[in-house]
Amino acid sequence: MTFQDLAADQGGRFTRGQARDAGYSSYRIARQIAAGEWRVVRGRVLAISAVPDTLDGREWEALLSAGPGATFAGPSAARRHGMETPDHRACIQVPPSRRPDVVPGSVLIRRHLPDEDLVVRDDCLLTGRACTVVDSALLLEKPQALAFVERALQRNWITFDELVRRCHLAVGRPGVPTLVGTIRALGSGARADSERRLVAALRRKGVHGWSCNLAVSDERGLIGIVDLAFPAFRLVIELDGRAWHVDRDRFQRDRSRQNRLVAAGWTVLRFTWEDVAYRLSDVLKEINAATARLSSR
Repeated sequence: MTFQDLAADQGGRFTRGQARDAGYSSYRIARQIAAGEWRVVRGRVLAISAVPDTLDGREWEALLSAGPGATFAGPSAARRHGMETPDHRACIQVPPSRRPDVVPGSVLIRRHLPDEDLVVRDDCLLTGRACTVVDSALLLEKPQALAFVERALQRNWITFDELVRRCHLAVGRPGVPTLVGTIRALGSGARADSERRLVAALRRKGVHGWSCNLAVSDERGLIGIVDLAFPAFRLVIELDGRAWHVDRDRFQRDRSRQNRLVAAGWTVLRFTWEDVAYRLSDVLKEINAATARLSSR
């Protein structure tokens, strides 16, 4: 690999040591800087001036500034695994004994990791997928953490059991309470949690005429037990569980049941856990609008 290829692979960043290893003397390095071909980015880290500033370059700047033993972690590792993340900060991991130069705005994780939690991608050392998911989730706010972890489960970046195990191992780190809440929301109790939240909101608003877990039938017999219904308006409220653990058979059963409900003259509104948890006012408005519309028939 040529020095130019090395710098290109590192977002245009490199260290003075890497330049010397490629045959550049200290004098020649100084000449490159004086000529404007290279520029000093931070300490020993230099950059090729013609290469535009990018997130990849800033991540390499953080890694190279941290020195030997540093690896990409969190969102920086996520991007190299092909995981979409809303966190655009550089994230670097170093051994606990290291006191590296930390680039402002970057995230530093100090810890020892077993070899099985490290992988090499494109000649670059970074944390493995499961470790990366948890590290990234710990840095996100609630709605973003929920969406990121759910996507990780959907795409098999991590299993639910592994997520729980690693959350226990992370106790004491910032972001763990949010991750615990995310795990609870993604667990099998998500539907029950949605129902509790919605029922509490309906009671607070003084809404009447609804029933939970109502048995609904048609001429063929029992259609099913619906989550919540307004019998007078023939309005059914269905609360979906988390998408990552809804299998194909369950999906088909739910849709077949909904078709029977509609054919029997019921209006069906479906809401997700996220709708009830983060957009509850919109859910209530939609329910109110539906009851008002149906009452005028």
